[in-house]
Amino acid sequence: MEREDEAGSEAQLAPGTEIVIKVAGLGKADAGAAEPLLPRGTSNQISQTDPIISGIFNDARALEPPHDPAFLCWLFEHSSAWRQCVDSYATNIHGFGHRLEPVIDLAADDADQKIKDALTDATGQEPTPEDVKTYREQLARDMRREKVRLETFLEYACLDHSFVVLRRRMCQDQEITGNAYWEVIRNGAGEVAELLNVPSHTVRLLPYNGDRVAIRVRIKVSPFEYGEVETKRYLRRYVQVFGASVIYFKSFGDTRPISWKTGQVVPLDEQGKPVFASDDGPATELVHFKTHGSRTADSYGITRYSGNIVTMLGLRESEEVVENYFENKAVPPLLLMIAGADQKSVDETQRSLEEAVTNTIKGKKNFHRVLVVGAAAQNAGSQTSRVTIHAQPLTDAQMKDAIFGNYDIRCMDKNGMTARLPRMLRGDIQDVNRASADASLVFAEAQVFAPERQEFDDWMNRKLFADMGIRFWRFVSNGPMPRDSAAVAELLGKAVTAGLLTVNEARALGADVFNRPLPEIHQDWASQPLPLLLRWPPGAVGETALPSAPGGLPLPPKEPKPPEAPQAPSVPPEVPAAKGAIDVPATVRALVEVRNAMLEEARQHSTAAFDADHPQED
Repeated sequence: MEREDEAGSEAQLAPGTEIVIKVAGLGKADAGAAEPLLPRGTSNQISQTDPIISGIFNDARALEPPHDPAFLCWLFEHSSAWRQCVDSYATNIHGFGHRLEPVIDLAADDADQKIKDALTDATGQEPTPEDVKTYREQLARDMRREKVRLETFLEYACLDHSFVVLRRRMCQDQEITGNAYWEVIRNGAGEVAELLNVPSHTVRLLPYNGDRVAIRVRIKVSPFEYGEVETKRYLRRYVQVFGASVIYFKSFGDTRPISWKTGQVVPLDEQGKPVFASDDGPATELVHFKTHGSRTADSYGITRYSGNIVTMLGLRESEEVVENYFENKAVPPLLLMIAGADQKSVDETQRSLEEAVTNTIKGKKNFHRVLVVGAAAQNAGSQTSRVTIHAQPLTDAQMKDAIFGNYDIRCMDKNGMTARLPRMLRGDIQDVNRASADASLVFAEAQVFAPERQEFDDWMNRKLFADMGIRFWRFVSNGPMPRDSAAVAELLGKAVTAGLLTVNEARALGADVFNRPLPEIHQDWASQPLPLLLRWPPGAVGETALPSAPGGLPLPPKEPKPPEAPQAPSVPPEVPAAKGAIDVPATVRALVEVRNAMLEEARQHSTAAFDADHPQED
């Protein structure tokens, strides 16, 4: 069928028919097709910044951020392309938890040497073996106590949610506004007791006030000890406005007594204690995380997608154009034309047409409603007049389904490129196969997520743990499990069987596979290659194995002995069945016994064959 037949041919009207079609002008054209829309977030939206809150920030002499944080939050909430990028960052950087790694592994072979070097550096004298042993025992006790303290703190650093949730919220705030804040609450002893997330859009930075302040910074002077360095720095203060409340904060590590009500340093009394008003108190500390920007390096951070704000607004506008089309479209899918009716019917049809265009066919509920148009003939009502009805499709005049489709795809790709995230990590799995998925994960982990994790771990170890006096443990963020943990585990098993790795080496590598610590097995057999272990006689760990031929069987003796009476083949001992926990040494000994029995039987057969081929002369 030709295209013309699909659209319908022209109506065949009777001779002398007068076309009377009157279409009244509409007050508003088809919003989905013609009228440009005003940008959302400006005249079509309420003001994104409350003037009262802005006035409070101005009264506090707060620094103006490069972009309005409230507007950035609104843009994030109304964007269809940025939420998945932020969620991908929060999940892959902070969503896998953490682990604690010891600064020194007391079970390692070089542990005594490290302890000896630390004692030599601390005392300036060569320690005796007895000193090393004593310090090692004390070190083990201190490490156990410190780990318990640290695990308890991280478990309850936030009373309302987990530490992972706190990290994810920090990441979300930082990706949306370029800044994130943690409030640090200390106990009566001045120790860090709690960490709270502060919404970034409610906080502003205050300018430096006065000269540099003398502070003491803790740094590592040995693997187990901290030292303090005195330096001078400008310390930032912060102000938070939430509703009608105004609260001031000080920088993390600032020991000055600052009022949370005025943000000023309070005087000290004769005993050196700060003097606060009855309705005032000391300001708590604030940790400022930010995405570095050259223009505001010393103050605010810059959101990662600041260069894509116009793109995100354009994407939002295109989606609103499509949405408004469904609400306001006035082009029906079908035009029903009636020819040959009388004038009265035409007038009634005209009024119905105006009503239809204005109220009836407009909107998504009337998407398939038909429009009827009539034309009166001059001889209407006579016997020679006839009425004809013709249907004319108008689907070609309607907006197509793919409007702004390419533009939407391009905008989403630009946002993804800004975050350096492959499509798969943004929720788009179209045209994704196993190879491209693995390549995407490897790229994102190496180029995006792992460096961000390392940056956070450095802050935890260099700032927070140093302030807490943590000496023996390091904070390490967990990453995602390998792409195919089963394949990695199988590879480790083959490496151990072939003798490339010992059991303890395989357990050390397996800790990263399973995201959990696998303690070292303190047995001699766990530090020896498995093929060599299986050739040792039972109970003779460490002895040299017998030389073997290329086939793996022991060579016959140089002086063959007379043939002995045939003996019954030795019965290999039964391997004890595992009940509960596996006794690895007993299992290995049983395997060694089975192996030795098989080797002994093979040796006897090879000796008999050698004697048969080389008879002894008298």
